[in-house]
Amino acid sequence: MKKFTLTPSEIGLDPQNALIQNIHSIPKNEVNGLFDYCYYEGLFGKMLLASLDEHLCYVGFCNETTSHSEKTLTTLYKKEAKKNEKSPVLEKTRLALDQYFSGNSKTFNIPILLIGSAFQVTVWKSLNCIPYAKTISYHTQSIWLKNPKAIRAIASANGANPISIILPCHRVIGKNGSLTGYAGGLDLKEKLLRHEIKYTNSI
Repeated sequence: MKKFTLTPSEIGLDPQNALIQNIHSIPKNEVNGLFDYCYYEGLFGKMLLASLDEHLCYVGFCNETTSHSEKTLTTLYKKEAKKNEKSPVLEKTRLALDQYFSGNSKTFNIPILLIGSAFQVTVWKSLNCIPYAKTISYHTQSIWLKNPKAIRAIASANGANPISIILPCHRVIGKNGSLTGYAGGLDLKEKLLRHEIKYTNSI
């Protein structure tokens, strides 16, 4: 499989390089209100989408590896969720994923709410600086975050990334180029990277 890599000096963590600018965050204990959710049939299977206060807060695959469902939201955030396919932000997300999977778009313009610890949010925001069809290593990510001794904790935070594809944790690989670690499974990680490589010069 062809690899695409960037060094920290080429993209860094400058907010100006961020793929999505509208990102907010709160800790889990400050979550209030009801989640809206719906399901989406993507190129690589069924996905669970969820929003809170008109901000996208969850995108997860519902495959054999993850088995995500609306119960996942209750388990993670201790709040109830209601099905709402007419939620504006979820409708926008479905359309944006259609464009991504069809190879017509490299980026997303969706308001995001990250729900997690300060450390997790910092790690998740760093994913927002990895360009389409590019990969970095966990080691490089740790250098970005000025915390090179925390590679395992950073990898664990990547694994808990609540917004798959849009915050592209699938673009983080092993230092030797191996496709190590992905909540949706390594087969899915490879499919996503191959998909982006396929369309990288056509958009």
